[in-house]
Amino acid sequence: MNVLKLWIWSDLHQEIGRWEFPARLPRADVAVVAGDLHRLPDAVDWLVRRLDAGILKVRRVVLVPGNHEYYRREMTNALRRARTEARDLGIDLLDGDEVVIGGVRFLGGTLWTDYAILGDAEAGMAACLDKIANDYSLIGIEDGGGVRRFTTERALALHRDYVNWLAERLAVPFQGPTVVVTHHGPTLASTDPERRDEAFTAGFASDLTWLIERFQPDLWVHGHTHASCDYRIGRTRVICNPKGYGLNGDEENRGFEPRLVVKLETGADE
Repeated sequence: MNVLKLWIWSDLHQEIGRWEFPARLPRADVAVVAGDLHRLPDAVDWLVRRLDAGILKVRRVVLVPGNHEYYRREMTNALRRARTEARDLGIDLLDGDEVVIGGVRFLGGTLWTDYAILGDAEAGMAACLDKIANDYSLIGIEDGGGVRRFTTERALALHRDYVNWLAERLAVPFQGPTVVVTHHGPTLASTDPERRDEAFTAGFASDLTWLIERFQPDLWVHGHTHASCDYRIGRTRVICNPKGYGLNGDEENRGFEPRLVVKLETGADE
């Protein structure tokens, strides 16, 4: 039995200010980056520079875009350009995409939310427009003949499309571990416990417990909340390891573990 080592992290927010990993980083097979690294395509460039310099000691990188990847960008064109650049440089940028590495299936995408995790989607949308308004003022989306501001309705549509795609892919049998990578969280347990009852929590996670219970992927990695979590639903382990805002020595999330590695047993020889 072989083992694939996954180095898991998210939310470095290099678009806010410079931050570097500490010394003595782990050796792993795959870095799993669950969004909010940098704006696109700068996130890809950031990874490539550190791969070339030997700072990131991994063979592959799986990256999903977070909401901040699209700030001051038109979403469709930014993703298209970054996909091309990532593919040419050996980075797996996933948004409604699947890749198999070392006998492990990765299913990835931003996910967004349905705004209904606290029971009232309309109230959730209103709270997000008020409290996390940058998503709806700094992200552009191509719409017919021009670029318009991103909306809660568009986020909801993207969420539904991704969940439908993910359910279809999870229903396909796979002989090996499956890892789901998203930016937004899959259950209420993924949100910051200190803010869990606030209405704008609807912008951070959706209740996909049903999906996890039905298909039981081995691992679900996400970011976005700036609060670490590690829990299980059946045999599915859910992990979030975000740095959050702040520069060196001033990480917003004091629980951030820059050397977090998860090992998955596989039957693949590579």
